[in-house]
Amino acid sequence: MRLADNGTRIVKLPKLKPGKHKLTARFAGTRATTASKSAPVVLTVTRKR
Repeated sequence: MRLADNGTRIVKLPKLKPGKHKLTARFAGTRATTASKSAPVVLTVTRKR
């Protein structure tokens, strides 16, 4: 991660089946920063048209 990323990261998710999926993000931490975990969010996947 670079300073210019402003603390954001884009990830590619595997193909998920249609429906609701609960996702969390986790950061393992470093010597300078403690580990953390996001609150769960619900992602709704719809089928392609």
